Amino acid sequence: MTSRIRTITFDCADHLALARFWSQVTGYQEDPDDPNNPGDPVAALIDPVGGANLLFIPVPEATCHLVRTGAMLRA
Repeated sequence: MTSRIRTITFDCADHLALARFWSQVTGYQEDPDDPNNPGDPVAALIDPVGGANLLFIPVPEATCHLVRTGAMLRA
């Protein structure tokens, strides 16, 4: 049995700003039934063609170490 990535999660300082950025870069969209609003605990984007969704979680503290994530994008 194989698995499929369903959600990629990012810890960040400003979850709404990062979601807006990645929406513009990827074309991913907010859930029309649950849009991202100020005051929401997380921000989410849905892949319009059914791939992995993106979830942005605000964290108040800076991390002690660097966690580097790379995304290979193709136009």
